[in-house]
Amino acid sequence: MPMVERCLDASGFGLAEIDLFAATVGPGSFTGVRVGVSAVRGFALATGAPAVGVTTLRCLALTALEDGVATRPFAVAIDARREEIYLQDFSASGIETGEPRIVRVDEAVAALDPDVRQVYGSGAELLCSAAGKAGRGLEIIGLQAAPSAGSVAAAAEPGGLPARPLYLRAPDAKPQGAKVLARR
Repeated sequence: MPMVERCLDASGFGLAEIDLFAATVGPGSFTGVRVGVSAVRGFALATGAPAVGVTTLRCLALTALEDGVATRPFAVAIDARREEIYLQDFSASGIETGEPRIVRVDEAVAALDPDVRQVYGSGAELLCSAAGKAGRGLEIIGLQAAPSAGSVAAAAEPGGLPARPLYLRAPDAKPQGAKVLARR
């Protein structure tokens, strides 16, 4: 919240002057997504302005387009750890041609649109390595891991995605069973 306050001070705007709040809804870290979504929903509740969500993959795709590195159909790949990547395909103009998904690195090449030739994001090296082993050439066009505030703002649209987390992986934390609780 102190960073939000500093940004508002630097911009000269007050919170009540903002007409749309946006946050990335994932994929990404569970905690980061929950904090961002909670913050924009709180701001929306306090001001009456709407809150929308944008996917991290869409924001990174917009960055690749803005930077001029995406010149052909491309994929955004984010390292999801555990030999998995978050993945989404886009046309050369940035239109989504596939849904956000989580796939094992060794299965990711088969999950790609056949027209994809370029890869952007923190999982690009993993995907390109797997593609090379499968005999498919892919070009890394950027390794950015997190979207910029500008790309979130550019992706935000009134009536867009709801401001709620998009989880592509089940949580690591599991509720304890009744037997464990009974022993306490």
